[in-house]
Amino acid sequence: MLTSVESIVSTIALVELVPGVFANAFIATVSCVACMKTQKLSSADKILFAVAVSRFGLLWAMIINWYIFMFNPGLHGPGRGTSIIFWIVMHHFSIWFASGLSVFYLFKIANFSNLTFHHLQWRVERVVLAVLLGSLVFLGFQLAVEITENRILKNTYEGNMTLKTELGVTHALSSLTVFTLENIIPFTMSLISLLLLIFSLWKHLKKMKFNGTGSQDASTKAHIKAMLSVISFLLLFTISVFCLIIPAWLLKMLQNQKTLLLLQMISITLPSSHSLILVVVNPKLKKALLSLLGQWKERLGLT
Repeated sequence: MLTSVESIVSTIALVELVPGVFANAFIATVSCVACMKTQKLSSADKILFAVAVSRFGLLWAMIINWYIFMFNPGLHGPGRGTSIIFWIVMHHFSIWFASGLSVFYLFKIANFSNLTFHHLQWRVERVVLAVLLGSLVFLGFQLAVEITENRILKNTYEGNMTLKTELGVTHALSSLTVFTLENIIPFTMSLISLLLLIFSLWKHLKKMKFNGTGSQDASTKAHIKAMLSVISFLLLFTISVFCLIIPAWLLKMLQNQKTLLLLQMISITLPSSHSLILVVVNPKLKKALLSLLGQWKERLGLT
């Protein structure tokens, strides 16, 4: 039986999970349908598809961890270790693909009279690919540390009394350090992208005002939509950082899995809410959503 607190937390998590799973599945489905129709996808659509798939996997990883905690909290060994590794991989790709999308928006929309910027702008796909490939270094380190830590815990549970506590503490700190860098670096990249987008928009509006033309042109709208996407990602990412990194530094050594899991449930706001915002700010996805809602209304006889 679940306690009242666990029931409330589970209900809140479910309310967050359902729209998140729908939004990410919707983005992935729209991308697949578009690919089948045109036999190709734009670079932006490819990144959006990757973001959706990774977040869909991340949400399912959270569901699995929630199930283990609620109904089999004493589980240790391969099952528990596999669920944690699955979450680590999905979380990694979720935040790094989203950061790659921020970088892509920067080079596709911003305009600076700088040779280096123009050089990178013409090769934006390679820039994003280089960022994603470079992030695999952090993923490799994190997986290596997590696997080692799981082995230490396994030896502990099997009654290996010769295992030194200091070794477990060292690996826990290593895991936290790598995980912190894993989150801080893409956050910083997205923040820099946002600041440069704001500066580019400011320069563009200043130029438009000087020329005496209107401010609601295509470039201005593109800047605003990209900024909304990046701002929402950063705000939700900040929640994720506070819920996963800062408390983890205080709680990891205490092995308070209950508190850590509750904080992880709060972090569902990132893969759920941001994907919903991506649907709203992307014209193609928004059009597909409105079309789908229209079909549902017709079938339910609401029109």
